[in-house]
Amino acid sequence: MINPRGLMRCAPVIYLMGVFLFAGKAQATSMVAINLAQTVEWSRQGFVCQVRDVTTTHTSRGWGELVRCDVLENVFGTSVGQTISWIQVRGGEKDPIPGMPQFKPGETHLIFLTGAAPGSKFQAPLGLGQGDFIVVPDPRSKRSLAVNGYGNSFLFRGLDTQKIAAAVSAREKAANNSTAEPLQFNAAERRGNDLKSLVRIARALRAEVEAGAKPSEKFAGGDSASFTAHVKRPPQK
Repeated sequence: MINPRGLMRCAPVIYLMGVFLFAGKAQATSMVAINLAQTVEWSRQGFVCQVRDVTTTHTSRGWGELVRCDVLENVFGTSVGQTISWIQVRGGEKDPIPGMPQFKPGETHLIFLTGAAPGSKFQAPLGLGQGDFIVVPDPRSKRSLAVNGYGNSFLFRGLDTQKIAAAVSAREKAANNSTAEPLQFNAAERRGNDLKSLVRIARALRAEVEAGAKPSEKFAGGDSASFTAHVKRPPQK
């Protein structure tokens, strides 16, 4: 049974991760939907990693899971070979938070990780399952696909993908890293999106952040007004 006191201690990080409703009785979480531009804009680090181990641990702020992984590819804020670790909140020693991403040793993930919320020791992928993509091989194309806990449903909602593609192309040409390989924005029959394309797009979006822009606004399009009006950047240390 999930400890209510534990959840109260975890309130800052739950807000940080984007939960706007927690129904303990039903053991369900409802998430504020965020797109890839918002995910990149609000994350502390982005990386492709292999999970090393996951350990349940007790902290001064309550129970958590210590996740350790090794970076295979940097998207932003890390370096290849670096070991990244964070503690995810738990409701109790034997009670994971519903909707919290789960990791197993040996798995490969694309992760957009938050910083800790003020007053908290806990971190997690931004938006819980929205910022965690498990990487799997596509038997048809022999490429790697990445799919998050929401089937990538909101990745490009409210965004102009043509503008994003142009920004990716301009960035890669400026870095003499141009490729003739087209970007893939659509999921492969909901099995996931092409990992290489997601990494290229995320790097270009992050470059906008580092230049002082807000990619969620710069590349807004389509239903952006209705999709992003209710979303505000969560506080981080």
